[in-house]
Amino acid sequence: MPPDLAAWATPDRWNLHSRPVPRPLDTVTSIDVYDFDNTLFLSPSPNPALFDQTTIGRLQVPDVFSAGGWWHNECTLRELGRGFDDEIKRQWRGYWNEAVAAEVARSVADPGTLTILLTGRGRARFGSIVEAMVNSRAMAFDMLVLKPTELGLSTLNYKNKFMETTILACPGLRNVRMFEDRGYHVREFNVALARLQKDFSRRHGQPFQYSVRLIKAEAAMLDPARELRMVQRMVREQNDRASRDAGGAALATVSLAPDTQSVAFSVAEESRQALLDLALAQRAGDGSPLPFISLLNVGLRTAENTLTVIAAFNKARAAGHEPAAVTEFAVVAAGLYADAYYAVRIQPDVAEDAGWTTWTDFVNPVVLVAANVGAAECARLSLNPRSCAISRETEAKVAAALQPVAGPRVRVVCTSRSRWRLDLGARKQRRKKK
Repeated sequence: MPPDLAAWATPDRWNLHSRPVPRPLDTVTSIDVYDFDNTLFLSPSPNPALFDQTTIGRLQVPDVFSAGGWWHNECTLRELGRGFDDEIKRQWRGYWNEAVAAEVARSVADPGTLTILLTGRGRARFGSIVEAMVNSRAMAFDMLVLKPTELGLSTLNYKNKFMETTILACPGLRNVRMFEDRGYHVREFNVALARLQKDFSRRHGQPFQYSVRLIKAEAAMLDPARELRMVQRMVREQNDRASRDAGGAALATVSLAPDTQSVAFSVAEESRQALLDLALAQRAGDGSPLPFISLLNVGLRTAENTLTVIAAFNKARAAGHEPAAVTEFAVVAAGLYADAYYAVRIQPDVAEDAGWTTWTDFVNPVVLVAANVGAAECARLSLNPRSCAISRETEAKVAAALQPVAGPRVRVVCTSRSRWRLDLGARKQRRKKK
């Protein structure tokens, strides 16, 4: 059923707490309307370093979580910065779009302008929060308008309905300005205002001028640890509601798991010089020093099937076990190949990380330490001078030249890139009434 809007026929009704508009509407010559999230205020969005793009989309749409998702969650504002109470005292310094805040100040100072904050945040849940935030900055809006969720209107339709009610109630209106961060809304507001302009002209004998300004602003970010805990809490609450659903709404369960995109291993910075010293101590057949170029940025090769490594990481992380970021190795062999390459074989300290071979398909990897070959020789031996990666064939030749040694200990760094992924379960089937 379409919503009953008969009770929302005056601007006063849309104002927060249904407060009377603080000035006679027949004295209003301009209306300035400001969106809140990422227009006036730099609200946090889901962090793309934490979540993949599919998950970011699912967090923000209103129909994945029965409680409404990201933009319906008070914690996105309450946990921003130093926390709500401290930020209120600080007037949320650093979180306002200062250029738009300056426009608000000019609007408020004009006695003929009706200055309105119009946001899609839910009225019941966010009214007191948004009110406290703008009051902390002493922004004296004539109207604070939040979405009455009981009407069941989309954000765009609710805003357009409010604009229609308010504009047509101001017979002396000459100018309307809107500030908005979403391009789609800007286009739709222009269409709606053009239609309203004709209706207004028929009723009041003259048109008003209008503009809708697209605002580009950088979204703020929550503390990553807080943000992850918040989303994990959203997941638990959704699944709790789904498990308690007795047949009313068909709720879907959701799951959140780490999704590793890449894994790499390299010699730690502090271990590089010790290995390079071994290379620089080598001599050619005539006893002369070799003009080695350090290749210690070479990465240790991971498994042939990288997906195997990634799957192992995901499995461990899902079980709450984070693979070691740094592992101790010992140099167990070293050697010079063709007076051109110096390499070492390293062996993991099994007592420290018994699961090392879970992450790599090798047990005792070879690390190319230094080389003294030119570009042509690099190409012949499939050595990429930029990445210092050697082919399997060349690696086997270098490895065959190694001799057992008791060398220094080496620290190997594991670097992985992963983001969290939200997956949807099947919706619970509604129970048929007997």
